[in-house]
Amino acid sequence: MSSGDQISVKSDSLAWTGVLVTSKKLSNVTVKCIYCDHSFTGSVTRIRCHFLGSGTSCTVKRCTALKAIPDTFMDGLKDEEYKSRLAAEAKAKKRKLIEAASQKTVFDCSSKKSLLSATTEFFLAEAIPFSKVDSVFFKNMIRCAAAAGNSASHYLPCRQTLGSTHTEEKYEQVRAIMTVVTHDRPEHTIVCDGWKNAADEPTSVFLQAWNDTNVYLETFYTAGERRTSDATQVLREESLDIGLKLFVSLSLLAEDIVGKIPVLDEVAENAKKVVNYVRSHNLLAGTLKKESQKILLNPNDTRFGTTILLMDRLLELKTEVTQLFHSDKADELLRSFGRVELKERFKQVLKIVQDLSFWDDVRYVLRLVLPILHLIRLCDNYQGTGADAVGNIYAKMLELQEFYRLDPEIKNDHRSKLSEFLSCRWGMLHSPLMDAGYLLNPAYLSHKPWTVQAVMDGTLGLVRKWDRFLTGDVSGGSELVIQVTVEVHRYIEVAGANDFAKKISTPQSLEDMLATFNIPPAEREIACRDNSKTAEMYWRVYGARTPILQKLANIIFRQPVSQSAAEQSLSGYKRVMPESRASLSRELQHKAVYTYHNIRTAKKFQQLGYC
Repeated sequence: MSSGDQISVKSDSLAWTGVLVTSKKLSNVTVKCIYCDHSFTGSVTRIRCHFLGSGTSCTVKRCTALKAIPDTFMDGLKDEEYKSRLAAEAKAKKRKLIEAASQKTVFDCSSKKSLLSATTEFFLAEAIPFSKVDSVFFKNMIRCAAAAGNSASHYLPCRQTLGSTHTEEKYEQVRAIMTVVTHDRPEHTIVCDGWKNAADEPTSVFLQAWNDTNVYLETFYTAGERRTSDATQVLREESLDIGLKLFVSLSLLAEDIVGKIPVLDEVAENAKKVVNYVRSHNLLAGTLKKESQKILLNPNDTRFGTTILLMDRLLELKTEVTQLFHSDKADELLRSFGRVELKERFKQVLKIVQDLSFWDDVRYVLRLVLPILHLIRLCDNYQGTGADAVGNIYAKMLELQEFYRLDPEIKNDHRSKLSEFLSCRWGMLHSPLMDAGYLLNPAYLSHKPWTVQAVMDGTLGLVRKWDRFLTGDVSGGSELVIQVTVEVHRYIEVAGANDFAKKISTPQSLEDMLATFNIPPAEREIACRDNSKTAEMYWRVYGARTPILQKLANIIFRQPVSQSAAEQSLSGYKRVMPESRASLSRELQHKAVYTYHNIRTAKKFQQLGYC
């Protein structure tokens, strides 16, 4: 067929320039490729499929003369296909919006105003916090009810089935997801805390914790035959027992310093008097807040180091507090007192505030205890950040020991007591896990941790204990110890030769190095932002040369270093099980708390594709 005899088609698509239309009957068009002479029926979509080979449902044979096709023609077809796909997606989205708008609401209300009124009424009548309106679970419930239309009221469960059948189903769904998650992450720390439940029964709660998440495991009632030790044994049968001591020991160390050294204890008591006096008088507290935009902390405002934080904030507001007690507001308060004892109490607090030696003593106490507080914060902040917590805590404790030994401003009679307190609490805190973490953190290679016999003994003891996780062998024989010792020397050589410390000295140098080893961009961004995952990154980049140590490092640097997970679950337990629900059975209490604690973790891992 000559070009003059070609059948015309009304279309602006570039695809028609690559074919000849040989016949056209109603909507059926037969075309012939001008490059490979293949004939087929179809429209623009099938023609593009012939040249590009795209389209999941397309059965047209691919063009066999691709080399003869101009690049400009192929690029034009690709651009057309991209625009066509975008248009189809927009059309589908618009169709869904129209369908959603046509559905009736859960309340069967005639207007948006009625819907908002009913929602507000529900929140107020049931004393639900207003912030819960942003909950993804509340929004999903409204969406599902709206999709049900008028029949939604027939689907609402009664009280009995909600607390039995439906709770059981949701509990089993969440438990199945968490089983998959925990199976993929066998290395964990068992975290435990105890309190009394809604029925005033003593309980112990156990969680399976990593540095980025935790899973609520089980609630054991310790008032009966089963004790906490038995519960711990039950959980350890199927879990990797890390045995990491938690940072409560550090908090006790800070309280030792403040509470067991008489002079420092007196300073702390005077600081509490000043704070309590200001906070108990609204005139003084309001004036201080207006002038400084801050308030003095109450001893019960924080979980750990309460006295220390109280003194730290008081010293921070020293100027404002001193001016406050010499202001017109203080004179006005003093004149308002009718009883002599109230005036005397004011004068006692004023005397403390005016005493310059008091502020010097507060500063001295903080010099002793703030390094401990920073270490506590370091532990607490590692929960959920995925940082190299374990090795860093060991190194920071060594720095703390050195500080107490050499600081010239510490009084000699206090130095010996500080060393005694530190040795006692370090004995509670220290574990072989910290020895291995310190050894395997390349940031501390300059400390030469392999020369410390206790560090090597702790690391090798950990290797013997975890042989089945590291090599699959349960013998824990001398060959494994020799192999690990050889790998330690190889690790020292590799880390030193690659000068890892310099490569991570700046965010840009760390970014360049991680990009070289194809570390995903999201992980590179996290590592470069706070530079806190250096050990984990090292073992990903260079760890293949020492496979056993790499497995050991992967276990160690995934462990949490604080008991924050258990402390947070305590708050969750009280929120789910107030006194008004004390009549619920133990089994139902556990299922409600388990689901409450784990459902968000389950949703997160579902989105990550775990299940």
